Amino acid sequence: MIHYVCLGDCGSVIDEFGLCESSDCSQNGLPLEKCKCSDGLHSSLFDDLGEETDNNM
Repeated sequence: MIHYVCLGDCGSVIDEFGLCESSDCSQNGLPLEKCKCSDGLHSSLFDDLGEETDNNM
């Protein structure tokens, strides 16, 4: 299932494309990233960025 993830501090996940609306997030106002994972870990997004995948998202 396609969903959209904030790559900032808040880690928000929503079903439709949008912008991060968390006022205290480093990505506030920026577009969320499209993700197709089925395990809820969003590994492909973080692998593409070269970041760790063991954060609590």
